Amino acid sequence: MFDIGWQELFVIAVVALAVIGPKDLPRVLKTVMTGLAKMRHLAQEFRTGVDEVIREAELEDLKRHLEKTANAQDIGGKIKAEIDPSGKFEREIESSLKDAKIATDLKPQTDPVKDTDR
Repeated sequence: MFDIGWQELFVIAVVALAVIGPKDLPRVLKTVMTGLAKMRHLAQEFRTGVDEVIREAELEDLKRHLEKTANAQDIGGKIKAEIDPSGKFEREIESSLKDAKIATDLKPQTDPVKDTDR
């Protein structure tokens, strides 16, 4: 994290031992470690808060996008207007379907099974 090697740590330990003294060194180390733990906890809380804000912002963007999609009125009508603005194609299809239905209704009904045993 701070890119401190073992030689630097050894120098810091010797200086701390000389300045603080062997009697008070464990108490000072405990205080320093407690402070570091509190700093890590605060950093984790901050990171969690930032992640939550980002997640809420993404949810807001998604909500806006869904609202835009829901507000898009008659998508089928818009597509139909783009493909066949005059309605000619739709009328021709309907006419062809009616003609096919009439042709099917007029077809003579014959029995496809022939009696060949006689």
